[in-house]
Amino acid sequence: MDVRMRWLSFSLLIISLATVACTEDPVPLYFSGNPRLELVRDSIVVVGQNGEIPSVQAAYVRPDGQAFIGGYESQEDGSDMYGMIWTLNTDRWESAMDAGMRGSLYGIQALAASDFSSLWAVGARRPDSSSVILRRDGTTWTDVTPGTMVPVRDCHVVSDNNVWVYGGHSLLYHYANATWETFELPVDSLGTDNLAVVSLVANDEALYVLTYLVPAQDSTGRAILRYKNDTWDVLYREGSIPGAQGTNRNLRTLLLNREGVLFVFGQIVYKLQGNSLERVFSPNPPADLLTGAVTPNGNIFGAGVNMKAIWTNYQTWHNVHVVSPLSVNFMDVGMNDSLVVLSGSHYYDVSESEYALESVVLRGILQREER
Repeated sequence: MDVRMRWLSFSLLIISLATVACTEDPVPLYFSGNPRLELVRDSIVVVGQNGEIPSVQAAYVRPDGQAFIGGYESQEDGSDMYGMIWTLNTDRWESAMDAGMRGSLYGIQALAASDFSSLWAVGARRPDSSSVILRRDGTTWTDVTPGTMVPVRDCHVVSDNNVWVYGGHSLLYHYANATWETFELPVDSLGTDNLAVVSLVANDEALYVLTYLVPAQDSTGRAILRYKNDTWDVLYREGSIPGAQGTNRNLRTLLLNREGVLFVFGQIVYKLQGNSLERVFSPNPPADLLTGAVTPNGNIFGAGVNMKAIWTNYQTWHNVHVVSPLSVNFMDVGMNDSLVVLSGSHYYDVSESEYALESVVLRGILQREER
């Protein structure tokens, strides 16, 4: 298979992106009952000179408010793909990459950081689509990819000395003291060797992993694992995972707050209590929550399909009333305690029987006092 097609099948394919500039200031999100989030859309500066269009797959906002998005530039038919990372400059997204780096990448799939100066990126390298891990210190990018690694697609950064990288398989890679170490999920503990990682979070004390049972058509098997003090524990299992009770909550994302409480997103928000999940909040209307972010102050923002968004200050949970220039399925979110950046896809009709996807990046300002 052509390497471009392998990349397209491995990542979330987004066909096209309009780059109409939006120069108005973002309308703040005011907190009074259920929050309200009005979003604006900014232009993305394309580096290529041959009619390339950008597609965005990752969004991240550092604690200092500097925002980044990652993805790729390509022709409209998906050919000539080049990985890109952009940063927000007032009302447009501009390149945040070193000269020449664009030509060495097919795309960027994940962005994460832990402080005000660094940024980590996971992507695919040209020409063989092998995975690449990049670290940005200040304005300089360094390739820190381990010598041997199966394909990965996401990362979680506790600190620059505690980084976890993972993909759709049972292997994890941990970076500490300038060294990579490989971990494997405890497949024997779950009675199956067909496991892959859905989501991963960690702090300085423990690692939590949400896994699913493969092949992909068996979407009901889920388990939550913890790695602590050099020991793996199975905390929860459901669906077709051996030993489960048959419940299927379609779990998607893990989030760990500053107090070490583990939240799990599906169509409902759960909290892990011992070896069971306690229902915390039910979004209205129901929708799959695909992504989330924990802010420096400990607030949590979740987002998903059909422009669904939720927010909590850990005292109360709220549906967020989202006002957007177009309907979007949110795929990734970056947030500090004021700025929200969302990436996703917009479906639009091409004909009576066809539709296409458009990559979209939106932003808004979070303010929790009444106007």
